[in-house]
Amino acid sequence: MGLFMASELIGSRLGNYEITEEIGAGGMATVYRAMQQVLNREVALKVLSPVLVHQEGFLTRFKQEALTVAALDHPNILPLFDFASGDRHTYLTMPLMRGGTLRDRMRGRPLQLQMAWKVIADMGSALGHAHASGIVHRDLKPSNVLVHADGRHLLSDFGLARSLHHEHHLTFDGTALGSPGYMAPEQAKGEAIDQRADVYALGVIVHEMLTGHLPFRGSSHLETMALTVGQPYRSAREHNPALPREVDDVLEILLAKSPDQRPRSVREAVEMLAALPFNGTGGHAYAAPATPVTPLPPATPFPGRAPAIPSVTPYPVTPFESRAAILPALGLARLVARQPYCRNSYFANLIQCARDSAGPAWPELVRNLGMRELLHRDPAGTDDLGTPARYVSRLDDALEATFGPAAPARMRDWAFLAADRWARAGRKSGLRGMLGRKGVSAVLEAFALDQDEIRGEHLHVVRQLDQDEFWIIHYSNAHAVGRRAGAAGCHFQTGSLEAALSRAGLLNQWRVEEIECGAGVGSGDCIFAIRHLRPGR
Repeated sequence: MGLFMASELIGSRLGNYEITEEIGAGGMATVYRAMQQVLNREVALKVLSPVLVHQEGFLTRFKQEALTVAALDHPNILPLFDFASGDRHTYLTMPLMRGGTLRDRMRGRPLQLQMAWKVIADMGSALGHAHASGIVHRDLKPSNVLVHADGRHLLSDFGLARSLHHEHHLTFDGTALGSPGYMAPEQAKGEAIDQRADVYALGVIVHEMLTGHLPFRGSSHLETMALTVGQPYRSAREHNPALPREVDDVLEILLAKSPDQRPRSVREAVEMLAALPFNGTGGHAYAAPATPVTPLPPATPFPGRAPAIPSVTPYPVTPFESRAAILPALGLARLVARQPYCRNSYFANLIQCARDSAGPAWPELVRNLGMRELLHRDPAGTDDLGTPARYVSRLDDALEATFGPAAPARMRDWAFLAADRWARAGRKSGLRGMLGRKGVSAVLEAFALDQDEIRGEHLHVVRQLDQDEFWIIHYSNAHAVGRRAGAAGCHFQTGSLEAALSRAGLLNQWRVEEIECGAGVGSGDCIFAIRHLRPGR
């Protein structure tokens, strides 16, 4: 549909939508940012290519499948708001995700293993729901995995989806539709497919997340498809030698040429992946290459002044606005910090890892933080309680100001780096070998004690709600107190909890969710839930 369509639509209206800018384009559709006038909200509006729309019978088939996809209700599937077809344009509207895509997060390099597992768990859950509803996605790839502001991964773009209950295929006169490199061999050959094609695509994404490379890639789309059909799977370890051999064994099954040799369901595939030592339980250190640890240079503590980020008074909170109000029912009295400091060594570690995570953007981050001294030296790494806790929350603010929509993913990367360096410096001992709920309880209690030491007082509490859910409450959370009102969730703290579970080998069984952000409600108290991925087991 090309440039003419983009220039024609920007600034115009389609139905109730005012189109403001183009945010993405492909062979099948162009995606725009648009304002929905009636509800005064921004949405993503996808205009389908006329090449598709003008195919005989396409609109009838697509409308039926749009209705089916719209019925999918799952926290890891991007919902469909609207679908319309007029004389000139056929379009869909969806929520506008500002956190980027999995493709943006990978940036052509391996992901941290904990991050990779979270993608696997989220996508496995989404695909399982779609398959149970009779829908095959058929175009699973990193650019179709969106990142929500709360850290969830959402499966999007069901434009090629096919109902398992119908025999029709959305194809160009016998040619295959999909994305070369991710489509299964039977899909590349234009043969009938089922949910095992999505299992194959999930295996490709896992390979790419662990290595930074596609398993089959030629110099053209046709060559890539030929390699997909004819070349045997080689090894992920060729690109990332630190990977354990078990990874290749599982990927060889997920990427089998014949669908009969793959798992019959995405659930089976995820369970095979979950059995891998993703979190170091087998002694394998196979995350993306880590930045070498350098000792903290001697330095004078920073003067006791706040960084030069404009202060915003948090808006008031009432018991009815905060979930913290229900904590007394759990036998928890609200804890309030007696002193506004944290350990110098904690802040120094945060600064070093923020610098490593920021890369070339570090000078901009320092400017946003208002502490230009950090360009020339690190803060003191002593164990004194000498760093104002508000420095920590201002560092979160500076990361958001620097990275914008990509900040949540960057803050999680920052958390994993900080947790890893803290552990290698002997600050934390990893708890291994304690599986199941006792293991989770032990990890969370150790995490709470460690955080109490960082703050110099008791401000962290763990409670088990039932066999499948724990809560950990951070009162006067240093990452939330003093942050801008309505700021995004505490993604650093979520990542820190995920890293703690990862060191114990439990992250592929449990999921961390922030259910209340102290910065968002103005209380400074944050509540995190740790929930079993397969309740009742």
